Formats: sequence, C-alpha cells, structure tokens
Amino acid sequence: MSELKSLWITHNVWNKQDLIDHYELKTSGSFFDVDTLKFFKSRISSKLHADKEFFYFVTSEKMTEEVLRKFTARSYGPKTGAISIAVGEFQSFVYSIDAHRAIEKLIKKRSKK
Repeated sequence: MSELKSLWITHNVWNKQDLIDHYELKTSGSFFDVDTLKFFKSRISSKLHADKEFFYFVTSEKMTEEVLRKFTARSYGPKTGAISIAVGEFQSFVYSIDAHRAIEKLIKKRSKK
C-alpha cells in the first residue's frame, strides 16, 4: 500500500467533515469552531489534498464587507493536530483555484525529496 493511501486510511480522513472531526478529537483547538468561522467569515473548501505527511485544504476569509474574499492554502498534520499556512501567507490568493494549484505544486515538490 502506498504511503499516501496509508495516510488517508490510518487517520480515516476522506473529506472535509472527517478532517474537522479528526482535528476536534486530536486537539482542543478552536480553528473549526462556529464562532471562529463566523468571526473571520471563513469558509472551508471541500477539496482535500494529501502527501505522505499532511492533509491540505483551502480556506477563504472576508475580513470586512469592503474587501473581497481571499484564499489561504493550509496544511493539517494528523499526528500533531497542527494547522499551518502551507503556501504563501494568510489570504495570499485572490482565487481558490490558485490556492489549490499552489498546494498541488507543493505536494509535487515534496514528493521528489
């Protein structure tokens, strides 16, 4: 079995809700709490990516009504429960597709190591 397939099976993470459930079991963090998501006007993309070590996903935030929604590429470490910015900075993507492409590029680069 490939290491990548093993990551999905070992942690039983197959979709966005599984990722949220895993995070909530692993940590006492508030990243996915309803109040946190409302405060940042956050949305979580349903598309997940993975490599041998991390799951990746995209969030979008709209800090004020005057600014456009922007996107952030994030990583989730299932062993530690840590969520980090995977590529770029907070809200560094104007389009969701660009954040997903950046994640795919990162995964490709990491797989060559």
